[in-house]
Amino acid sequence: MTTGRQPIGQAGEPVNAAREASLDGGTGRWVGAALPRKEDRRMLLGRGRFVADMTRAGMLHAAFVRSPFPAAGIGVIDTSAATGLPGVEAAFTAADLGDPYLEAVLERLDAPIVITHGTDTMVETGLFLKQHIADPPVPIVFTGAMTPLGFERSDGLQNLTESLLAARLLPPGIWLAMHNQVFPIDRVRKDRETSRFVST
Repeated sequence: MTTGRQPIGQAGEPVNAAREASLDGGTGRWVGAALPRKEDRRMLLGRGRFVADMTRAGMLHAAFVRSPFPAAGIGVIDTSAATGLPGVEAAFTAADLGDPYLEAVLERLDAPIVITHGTDTMVETGLFLKQHIADPPVPIVFTGAMTPLGFERSDGLQNLTESLLAARLLPPGIWLAMHNQVFPIDRVRKDRETSRFVST
């Protein structure tokens, strides 16, 4: 098959032996190089296979439902409507799955810990850890972003960088690091009007 200018190889792209020869892993010249694509031919011919195309005996699919309310206290979640639907095998809530933050932290109390977290409930999670880990042997630092990474003027990378530094300098305890400031987790709150964390 031809494109009118260059022959097309088995992988569905222009044949260029010199270019492929230059892509030797030993040279370290992979970054920025135009790598040969191997998947084009099967995709163009409709032979591509995706995870959604795979089936296995007894295989189930998972769906995640998030609260439509950005800042609300959820007391109880009734899953009976979901479990009553045809084909639904089970429905789980966060209460069913335990306390993942606590379990993860308890496994790693041998070195400073940085936890990235949504800013609306960051303090609540930190206070939960404080209730269950009264005297952590290492600093545990929470951080997040008022403007997510990928958006213009995001503060996410700056906050993450500062929290990594704080985790090396702070004494043991549970902290929140945002916008060049560090707060003890039990003496801070989010000020939604100014989009900042402030001391309490």
